[in-house]
This record gives sequence, C-alpha cells and structure tokens, in this order.
Amino acid sequence: FKKVREAYLQFMVSIAKITREDRNITQDDDKVWEEMMQVLELETDIANATSPAEERQDVTVLYSKMTLGELQ
Repeated sequence: FKKVREAYLQFMVSIAKITREDRNITQDDDKVWEEMMQVLELETDIANATSPAEERQDVTVLYSKMTLGELQ
C-alpha cells in the first residue's frame, strides 16, 4: 500500500508542476511537495472518516448502487 501512496503522491506533484508551468506560476519544488502531502493527508482523513479500511477494499461494498428509496 505504501508504494501506491508514493506513486499517487508523485503523480499529484507532477500534475501540480505541469499546472504551475502552464499558468506561469513560479515553481518551488519543496512547496509543491508540501502542498501535495497536505492534500494526500486530507484525502486519507476523509477516507478514514467515511468507512472502515476493510470496506474500502471491497469495491462491491464501496460502489454499491442503490435507489433513494433503498437508502432511506
């Protein structure tokens, strides 16, 4: 799981750098890494608050479609 998180973080940093370059924003690599780490931590906190880790691994539970009536 650690490798996946590291790859995802690297992906986010790459996209942030491309976006900054496209918008002519000065790039500070340390700041980009720090900001993307904060984003990853926020996403992790949200994921942990929504459902247990075991359920997040089971896509049938995670993406279980239901009608509004079934939800109520």
